[in-house]
Amino acid sequence: MKKRILPICDNPPSLVYGHIINPLSIILGHEKTEGWVLNNYIQLCAPSTVKKYGEEDIEFLNFYPKYFSDFESCLLRTHNLTDEILKLSPDNLLDNMINWIDNGYYIETFLNEIEIDGTALNESKKTRLNEQLFFGYDSDSEIFKMLAFNDKHHLGIIDVPFTKFKEVFFSEVGQKLCKESDWISVGEEYGVVLYKFRDDVRCDFNIRSVRSQLNEYLKGYNSAIHFTWLNNEKMDFVFGVNVYDSLIKWLDLHEDEYIDNRSIFGLWDHKKIMLERIKYLEANNYLQNRYSDEYEVIVKKMDNIRLQIMKYNMIRKRSAIDSMIKNLLLVKDIEVEILGAIVQELNQLELENAALRGA
Repeated sequence: MKKRILPICDNPPSLVYGHIINPLSIILGHEKTEGWVLNNYIQLCAPSTVKKYGEEDIEFLNFYPKYFSDFESCLLRTHNLTDEILKLSPDNLLDNMINWIDNGYYIETFLNEIEIDGTALNESKKTRLNEQLFFGYDSDSEIFKMLAFNDKHHLGIIDVPFTKFKEVFFSEVGQKLCKESDWISVGEEYGVVLYKFRDDVRCDFNIRSVRSQLNEYLKGYNSAIHFTWLNNEKMDFVFGVNVYDSLIKWLDLHEDEYIDNRSIFGLWDHKKIMLERIKYLEANNYLQNRYSDEYEVIVKKMDNIRLQIMKYNMIRKRSAIDSMIKNLLLVKDIEVEILGAIVQELNQLELENAALRGA
């Protein structure tokens, strides 16, 4: 029997974009990685010029920097392979997949997921590329273990037969979608990203980094200025709490059209991660006052807004949009007040620590 299953977390704290889901699922599948997650996923960005869903070059609210497949973190080594770099064929695909997993690599693919039984896109009959994460195999059963959204639209583990994987990887429709795609991780025929978790490093919680990022989030500071090594400064974006205004302008464009729910879902994820960060700060005595109960109200209100946008897409009434906008303005006001108090405490703590260091 030959079998290998790599550690995986099937309930990461953000479930909107594959370029966030897959790295998080790998990292949180390993011990002592919570500190790295809480160090990050603080800043947000959103386009300053808003467009309706379906218009060209549309971008959505997202974390900044985007922890996507071509961007390494201190805990992951990343290798992007396309048909320009590695020639995969029906004869060598399975051996390569098994060899990569045997050597501790997770494999992200970009397949036409409608062709894979048990997936959300197969259930909803949608033809498009999507990201999948393969993290194990069983040679006796001739299956790969894949993390993806299942036919219940929940993130879960799906068994994909070797023969089906090979068929889908080289499918004519899938390769046509790759050729038409502008995703930087996809070539003319296919794209593969290999992730390897680094057991040789630790990224502990860093209170000074968190304090600095919370300051920038509250001030709406353009954090892209720190990441010019990664990409050009994003001058056409807003940051931090200013994303609420961009999101509201975007919602206000609509009357009865479909609204893509990913920005709202992403904002909800941001609040859930922020709540866990606040709880960590309290539990580890970085804060003297308790804020988590107050912030939990924000998480609940964002959950209600998440449900509202799902309802709107069924009923298509402008009154539902107006209600979402009203609630978003309320969430923003409450968050600015709570995080402002937290940052004030953390700034005072830093002054006290600096005095001790200088003593």
